[in-house]
Amino acid sequence: MKYVRYRLQPSDFQLKTDPYVVPMNLQADFDVIGPYYLDLGVEDMTSDPFPEYVQAVGYMKEGRLLAFLMVMALEDDGTLEIAAVSTHPEHRGKGYGTAIISWAADYIMKRGFVPSLTTGTENHSMRRAAEKIGMKVDS
Repeated sequence: MKYVRYRLQPSDFQLKTDPYVVPMNLQADFDVIGPYYLDLGVEDMTSDPFPEYVQAVGYMKEGRLLAFLMVMALEDDGTLEIAAVSTHPEHRGKGYGTAIISWAADYIMKRGFVPSLTTGTENHSMRRAAEKIGMKVDS
């Protein structure tokens, strides 16, 4: 599989605010996050799959987690990576992924880092979401 990496410059950012986007904590919010991943088919949540995470972000509506991502420190290049982005299959195409990506990008820039996102070249929905908030392919 081929991958493409996006970066976001502050001058290109198009913030998409949404009141249902909330910061989360893997340990404290495990009772919400665990069942979400079980619904997605991830069976082993016994170990921390994201040891280097900086911030978890969720789209919570009516007490249900509908989309989720992690902000992670993967590179030592002044970026923080928007990673592990997932939207529950029943709720795709509603803008929830774009909303959490936008929140995460704002969070990253407020901390003095450059937001980045890596996805498969064929993952057109993820690429559209990144581009909607102003991310550009890193050349």
